[in-house]
Amino acid sequence: MLAENIIIIKVKDGTDTAAVKTKLDKFVTEQTSIFASYAPAQSKIVEGSIVAVKGNLVYLLMSSKAAELKTVIESLTK
Repeated sequence: MLAENIIIIKVKDGTDTAAVKTKLDKFVTEQTSIFASYAPAQSKIVEGSIVAVKGNLVYLLMSSKAAELKTVIESLTK
C-alpha cells in the first residue's frame, strides 16, 4: 500500500475552501493513523503532506515530492 495521493478541488464559492480544507486535514489525520501501524515506511510521506488553499483551489499533496508539486501548482495558479 502506497501513501501517494494528490487531490485538487476547485470550489465554486471561495467561502467553501475552509470546509474543504478541514475535510482534507481530517483525511491526512486518518491516513497517519493507518500508515503508522500498517506501513511505517510510508508514514513519513503522510506526515509530510501539504494541504493548502490557493484562490478557489484546495489541494492535498501526499507525496515524497510534495514540496516540488506545491511549487508547480503555485506557479500554474498565478
